[in-house]
Amino acid sequence: MIVEPAAFDYERKRWGEAPVLPRPWSLPGLKLRYCLDDLRSVGGSCLDVGCGAGAIAKAIKRERPDLSVCGVDVSRSAIARARADPQGVDFRISTATRLPFADASFDAVTIFDVLEHLEQPE
Repeated sequence: MIVEPAAFDYERKRWGEAPVLPRPWSLPGLKLRYCLDDLRSVGGSCLDVGCGAGAIAKAIKRERPDLSVCGVDVSRSAIARARADPQGVDFRISTATRLPFADASFDAVTIFDVLEHLEQPE
């Protein structure tokens, strides 16, 4: 089932509040492990699109303190929650389709569990 953005209240439901550790027995942990493997050769900066309350972005920063990490999400309440304890991550309100950055501003971009929420994910 695809949830239409207009029919879903992104202010009432937040994702990404629980801490994520690179553990093989949890789906968020597996995602983080694969992400960290892909980021191994990346230096500089990483953007997490659709970060929710920031669990993955914070975990990336924790595991890779050398990276400048930014997280964006459409939900004001999720970003407020993320900003309450940013752990070195820059959190901003933004849609996935109209990012407030110039092209090639980041060395890596992560996006987890977001495409299914977009009307035109291509």
